[in-house]
Amino acid sequence: MHKQGERIMVAEVEPVGGHGGMDYYDFGLCKGLSLASVDVVLYTSDKTIPPRNPEFEVKHVYYRVFGRDSAFVRGIRYIRGTLFALIDARRKGAMIVHFHLFNTGLLEYLNLFLSKLFGFLVVLTVHDVESFLNFGNRQKKARFLYKRADLIIVHNEVSRKELTGLIGEVPGVVVIPHGNYCSYYEASLTKLSARRRLGLDPIAPIFLFFGQIKKVKGLDVLINAWKRVVVGHSNAHLVIAGRPWKMKGGDIIKEIETSRVKENVSTRFEYIPPDEVPDYYAAADVVVLPYRKIYQSGVLLMAMSFRTPVLVSDIEGMAEVIDDGRNGVLFKSENEQDLAQKIVELIEDETLRTRLSNAAYVDMQNLNDWEDIGKRTAAVFEKLVGNG
Repeated sequence: MHKQGERIMVAEVEPVGGHGGMDYYDFGLCKGLSLASVDVVLYTSDKTIPPRNPEFEVKHVYYRVFGRDSAFVRGIRYIRGTLFALIDARRKGAMIVHFHLFNTGLLEYLNLFLSKLFGFLVVLTVHDVESFLNFGNRQKKARFLYKRADLIIVHNEVSRKELTGLIGEVPGVVVIPHGNYCSYYEASLTKLSARRRLGLDPIAPIFLFFGQIKKVKGLDVLINAWKRVVVGHSNAHLVIAGRPWKMKGGDIIKEIETSRVKENVSTRFEYIPPDEVPDYYAAADVVVLPYRKIYQSGVLLMAMSFRTPVLVSDIEGMAEVIDDGRNGVLFKSENEQDLAQKIVELIEDETLRTRLSNAAYVDMQNLNDWEDIGKRTAAVFEKLVGNG
């Protein structure tokens, strides 16, 4: 039984970690919780490199759960990792197990079942509501999963509304924002040095499309807009960096060639290692996110944290963060002409770019501070344990 004022222990179970760029998020949250007097153990991927002198414990339990081995073999490894995490967390006296969901599959159901079997309170942070769309009968299964969690966290109001709209009203849905990436940025990193490392023109206007490439992210809209841009700005350059998902890099290349902008576009169709990520943001004059639908965007928050101006579509998930003309620029979603016009405006107005990036950075520090997020998360954990 938890006594008031007694420290609680939380098991943060997040299998992706350094394999897919979740490590910074994990470290930020765990540090924030630790500063809020929560004892934390992070159970994560073998690809995760722990930070120096962390305020929390890091345990590698998910070995080779991603890759080219059969799904069955990787599934067994995943289950073994979860069992180890739960056994260790129970031995250490953890009361809460906190999972991070990007989809709802068999392994997610198993995680919840095993956690309940071990007697834990279960918290789910739903990162990607988009992945739960159009799943027909799976909607009933998702509702079954969520209603058996003790608490659900989402990162913005758009996600909360969408989630409850999909699965019905679920008690215990809390909105806590995604943290910033301000400490990820090296103050000594300059635009010129970053462009040299990436082999980019030192003076050309450079726009960046970064992150996993999905059809819903509207890269085709950007490519079509880009051919309008280069008519008046022949030195403008678009950098596309990220791994395609359910689409082929070759098809994107064909689209670029068809639009006749090949000379003004660079591509890198692969996962960008964490140590190379800062170079891309530092090298860019503007980050462009022409998404058709999104609920939250780590790329958006990273750009704002790196003081790189952002140009984003005016969908709900973006408009909840971006105040048009103050901390970023909005364009009409899927409108190539409006996107091209806004790109040109940003190319030609350096003062605007500076003002936007400064305001965005201040917002990241004030509204998305990991220490504050840790306090807010710890508060809901304390309440959950007190009611448990």
